Amino acid sequence: MWLSQVALSELQRALKIAFGVALFFVLLGHWQFIGNLVGIPFFIETRDWMHGVPSAIRSVVPRRLTSIAEEPNFLSPLLIEYIILASLVIAGKKTKLIAYGLGIFVIIFSFSGGVYINALLLVTCFGFLSLYRSLVSGRLKGQDLVFLFLVLLGLSILLSIGDILLDFLYYKFQGEAAGQSARSQFLSSLAMLISQSKAMELTFGHGMATMSVLTDFGLAKEEFLFRITNNFYLDMIWEGGFLGLTCVLLFFGYLLFIGFRHYLDNKYFEAGLLLTIHMMITCLYRSEYLSSHFLWVVTLIFICYKLGSMADSNNRVQRSNLDTPISNLKVHS
Repeated sequence: MWLSQVALSELQRALKIAFGVALFFVLLGHWQFIGNLVGIPFFIETRDWMHGVPSAIRSVVPRRLTSIAEEPNFLSPLLIEYIILASLVIAGKKTKLIAYGLGIFVIIFSFSGGVYINALLLVTCFGFLSLYRSLVSGRLKGQDLVFLFLVLLGLSILLSIGDILLDFLYYKFQGEAAGQSARSQFLSSLAMLISQSKAMELTFGHGMATMSVLTDFGLAKEEFLFRITNNFYLDMIWEGGFLGLTCVLLFFGYLLFIGFRHYLDNKYFEAGLLLTIHMMITCLYRSEYLSSHFLWVVTLIFICYKLGSMADSNNRVQRSNLDTPISNLKVHS
């Protein structure tokens, strides 16, 4: 209802407010980093302790950056959204580079594997989208050449250390499958419960919020510390069944269809497409479909697509006015 009535200026203001919120998280991350260096405790307690980080890094940087989020995993999606919003609302190139630098700093020192993989996948998608746009226009940009160089560099590194990387991934996944961590133990236990479900339960699910009462479905309490898998798709299979998962994927697919169809038109459609891809990636390491953050991202996508359609309509009107013969134009005193 709001999108059907709102003016162009109000939509742009909404994006600026959203960017301001994300910037607030980023700046508090810098404050937290300075406090960690000088020994001033952050004003709220978060899960900023180091784990899975080499001791050499822990000796220099004692804690991870969480900002006011409870842990880096909660902060990670906001950092990606901050970068996308900065590209929309900031006009000056120098100011935009400074904004990017502020966000990338917090991304690096969050030491969150989720945000690293999220950023890498999204940058890869953006690189291919930009490359396709350049091929359509017939002119390569500097960023396309940089992207192609990075792709070739990444492929050469994979070819040179591919065996080592595969061995690492093999032993890592083997250890996780054996239940080395509490989360992997819960994942394997939930997968076992799903495999034992009846056809009706696999189709329609066990009901929303039933992951909080898994003991009623035969899972011993000592077998899980978490009540979510941190994977939206797997949680949806349990609670909504494959029918629920299909509905969600159709919704994501529709948003992707709009984005891919129009992203060449203007920057708003492109931002909406990137936010959609980002949301789908986030669902691999977060399961927030009932949270305010999920609604936050969906709303940003709707705003971007609405702005994109309004900007496209304005451009068509301007082009039609330019194509109108001068004799058909009325001159008013």
